[in-house]
Amino acid sequence: MLMQYFTSRGYAYLAINYTGSSGHGKVYREALFGEWGILDRDDVAKAVDHLARNGHIDRSRVGVEGGSAGGYNVLCSLTWHPGVFAGGICYCGVSDIKALDAETHKMESNYVTVLLDLEGKTEAEKEELFRARSPLFRAESITAPLLLIHGNVDMIVPIEQSREIKRNIEKRGGDVELIVLEGEGHNFERANSWQTILVEGEKWWRKTLLKLPPPA
Repeated sequence: MLMQYFTSRGYAYLAINYTGSSGHGKVYREALFGEWGILDRDDVAKAVDHLARNGHIDRSRVGVEGGSAGGYNVLCSLTWHPGVFAGGICYCGVSDIKALDAETHKMESNYVTVLLDLEGKTEAEKEELFRARSPLFRAESITAPLLLIHGNVDMIVPIEQSREIKRNIEKRGGDVELIVLEGEGHNFERANSWQTILVEGEKWWRKTLLKLPPPA
């Protein structure tokens, strides 16, 4: 839906299968194990550089968006590659991995162990990894405007993940907004929620990529 909506309005849209994505074989998918928050975020920045060097895009007008693990990728990309993106939109993204590990639902409770390769590590080593890979603790590095969209009854990535990083960005005067979708969980289902996502998303990209005022 997002791709169709924005390409029909003249935006270029790249859907990247960064390291760890399915559809490219087991080796590619499992290459992210232990490297979550590193290989995936760097793949996105490299894709931008490739497209810009080949004249396909304007390097100064590139945004990044994604949801859930893709939202985590947005936050990591903006944090570790602050000069690459003119703006970002993060849907129900992960900002604090330790909190995710403690609070997510049972079905996904072992994901962090695999993605950070925590098996056999000491508590001190785990703490170091949690902090090193969590955008929350490097929020001062996020210089691009960031729009956060989160359902207030999300049981997979609780909304506090977005509230916390919003507070940290605001502390140093950054440009950040949070839209709360009332009654929505991790997978947005209501038509009015999607209307909000599309309308507010387009306003955000007009502001950050096109440098235009919002439509009247």
